[in-house]
Amino acid sequence: MRLHGFGILFYGDSIIESLRGTDRCKPCDKEQRRSSCAGVAQLFQRLFGRYRPGVMGMGMDETGHLLWRLQHGEIPARKKARPGGGRWRPRVVVLLIGTNDLTNSGWSATVQSAKEKALAKQEPGIVARILDAVGLMRRKMPGTRVVLLGILPRGTGTGRGLLNAENDFSWPSHYTKSIARINAKLKAFAKRSKGKVVFLDCGRLFIRGRSIDAGLMADAIHPTAAGWGKLAACMLPTIRRLA
Repeated sequence: MRLHGFGILFYGDSIIESLRGTDRCKPCDKEQRRSSCAGVAQLFQRLFGRYRPGVMGMGMDETGHLLWRLQHGEIPARKKARPGGGRWRPRVVVLLIGTNDLTNSGWSATVQSAKEKALAKQEPGIVARILDAVGLMRRKMPGTRVVLLGILPRGTGTGRGLLNAENDFSWPSHYTKSIARINAKLKAFAKRSKGKVVFLDCGRLFIRGRSIDAGLMADAIHPTAAGWGKLAACMLPTIRRLA
C-alpha cells in the first residue's frame, strides 16, 4: 500500500507543541519561566519518526481553541485522488488538551477551597469540549484510532510566569481534584467507545512522593525531555499496537 501524509498526529497545547522544539511558535530551549524543551524534538523523532508523525500543538490553547482549529483545516483532507490510491489518513491520533482551561479558572483565587470551587464549575465544559474534539476527529477520520491522554499533574500557581524554581511542586495541588474528575470521565467515555478511543493516564509518572518531579517538569506543568521520555514510554506500547 502506498502511504501519503501523516501516520500519526499529535494534537494539543504547548505540551504537544514542544515536540516541534517550540513554545508559542518560538524556540524554547532557553526558557526559564517554562520547562525548557531542549532535546524534546530530537527525542520525538527518534521514538516516533518511524510513524511519519505530525504535530498540531499550539501554546496557550484551551479546548475551545483546539475545536476551532479542527473545524478550520487541521484535520487532513484529500483534495483529489492520488495515482495508485493508498492510505492518507493517519492510523492514530494522540490528543492532550485541557490544562489551559484550568489555568484560566478562578485565576485570582488564593484560598484552596475557593480555587477548587471555581475549577469544579468548569469541569463539565472542559469534558464536553474534549469529547466534541474526539467526535469530530472520529467523523472526519473514520478508521483512525484516538489515543486520549489524561490531563497531567500541575502545581498550585503554575501558569503565572514565575521562574521555574519558584513554582509550587507540592502534590496534591489546587488542581488535583479537578484533574482526577475530568480524567475519570474521559476514561469512562473511552471505555464505551468499543476500542475506537483508548484512554491513557500517565500522570503518576510525574509524581515523586508528595511532589511533582522537577526533573520531569521543571516548571511543574510542562514536561522536559526527561519528562517526555516517561510520557513516550507510557504511550508507545499502545501506539505500536494501533499503528
